[in-house]
Amino acid sequence: MEAAFPPWPEGRGCHAEYLMKRILRILAKAAFCCAVCALPACGVLSDDESGDPAKVSEQMEVSVHFQDMHRCSVISPEIQILNPPKGTTVYDVRLFEVNGQEEKSLGGGSWPADGSGIIPEGAFTGRYRGPCPPDNSSRKYFFVVAARRGSEVQPLAVRLFHLELE
Repeated sequence: MEAAFPPWPEGRGCHAEYLMKRILRILAKAAFCCAVCALPACGVLSDDESGDPAKVSEQMEVSVHFQDMHRCSVISPEIQILNPPKGTTVYDVRLFEVNGQEEKSLGGGSWPADGSGIIPEGAFTGRYRGPCPPDNSSRKYFFVVAARRGSEVQPLAVRLFHLELE
């Protein structure tokens, strides 16, 4: 019977830090799957007390200002978030490469929601590797942006930004 987590690698910092990184990877994959499947629970929460998604005035939108300089780079592009849900205090961003049935995380991180709706270029440097498709091959990439309130695990909204590169 396999353990829930692989054995702790020697010389890799404290055990709690290792487990937290594993948990964040699992949460990032869950957010990706949730957003891809467009599950209502992950897509939108109501702005009013009734919980009725039909009463949401506007939905969160995400745009990624990806430029050629961001290919194969550790510099993350600027991300703009419009109409974040009320109560958003942090954005979790992950980049995934999808090649057929294979999915690979290329990093990301969390950024405080300061009201500007902008995650600046380079915000995830050191925790991010930009899209880098092999020569003569196209790849699909997805930026997954989750709006969260404080340390709550359930996101208020999750959106995808699709990018296909050759």
